[in-house]
Amino acid sequence: MKKWELMWLNIRDTFLDKIEGFVDEFLTLLRESVSREKLILFGAVVLLAIGLIITDHLSSGDSPPEVPESESSPSNPSTHLLGDNLPPTAQTPADTGTRHFSLKEKEQALKVAREFVQKYATYGPDRNIADQIKPYVTAEFYNQQRSSDESSRPTYEVYQSKVLSVDQGFIEPIDFNLYWTGTAELELTNADGKKRKETMNYAVMLVKDDEEWKVSEVTAFNADDLE
Repeated sequence: MKKWELMWLNIRDTFLDKIEGFVDEFLTLLRESVSREKLILFGAVVLLAIGLIITDHLSSGDSPPEVPESESSPSNPSTHLLGDNLPPTAQTPADTGTRHFSLKEKEQALKVAREFVQKYATYGPDRNIADQIKPYVTAEFYNQQRSSDESSRPTYEVYQSKVLSVDQGFIEPIDFNLYWTGTAELELTNADGKKRKETMNYAVMLVKDDEEWKVSEVTAFNADDLE
């Protein structure tokens, strides 16, 4: 049996004993023909005594044991502070896969890209481009360009090419590399020696190779193609 049930049984027994005694006294006074005022006063005293008995038992009875906080209510995950008891992957921002590059790194890569375009777009009828760009490109790029030079032949329209200027362009990170885009002003000479100017756009991918920035690939397209 629970403690609160035992407490109320004890109050009930005590209450019944007190009531029985008060009833006996009340009947005795009634037989002695006491005045009505005395009976009312006696009844008020009885009610007050009953209230005091109940109050006394309630205050002296054992209070129900406190239930530990961990048992009284389930743990609420929303009350955790950020980072508390969370898996490591939830404590740190997700990796975006794009490396942060310093301003110095970007300046170095931009310089390589512009010098590369200067050499790449300047050639004569022999098309010996690979040796010109070798200091600026990866080994794989160099080998590919060398094969291309061996099979390339000058055309009537473009017998030789010369770079007049290369703009500053823009350089931005892509994944773990840098990507430069810029414009070059070219002077093209045909087989008859006639010259004309042409604007070309270049997109250059740069990678770190032995702590140096190297060009790994390039795409060239005529500015008119964008119009």
